[in-house]
Amino acid sequence: MVEVLLILLVILQFVGLITAWILIPRWIASKEKQLQDQLRAFVEAKEGEASPLAVLTDQVATLFAGRLWQQVEARLRGAAGAMGREASQQAEAEVAGSGPLAALAMAFLPKKAKMMLVKNPQFLGALAGLVPGNRKTSGSSGDNAGQNMRMEL
Repeated sequence: MVEVLLILLVILQFVGLITAWILIPRWIASKEKQLQDQLRAFVEAKEGEASPLAVLTDQVATLFAGRLWQQVEARLRGAAGAMGREASQQAEAEVAGSGPLAALAMAFLPKKAKMMLVKNPQFLGALAGLVPGNRKTSGSSGDNAGQNMRMEL
């Protein structure tokens, strides 16, 4: 009786192995076909529409280009700002070096007034006319020192 059960068990195992040997490749083939179909649907475009892969690629490229442009623009703005500050400081130094009144003006005036003097140095002549005791400059006479200084610049 035990021998019969062992023989039946061996036969059952053999049938199971043969069945698995036949069914597993078919199951793998069906899963492979499903995967291929899903991949093909993702890659291929339908009529009148872009494929999901093309849409995804376009979105990633757009995001990448936008981020890249932000980085480049920030670097360029930083470089331009540094060059602008350096040029502004150099122009202020040139105006301040033109005389003691200009040096005082550059030291105590607000930034907006400094920039006005840097862009329009003729205002220094008008400023010189407003300061008491600085009415006469070289080659000037009387109260028109501001006009003479403007002419010299």
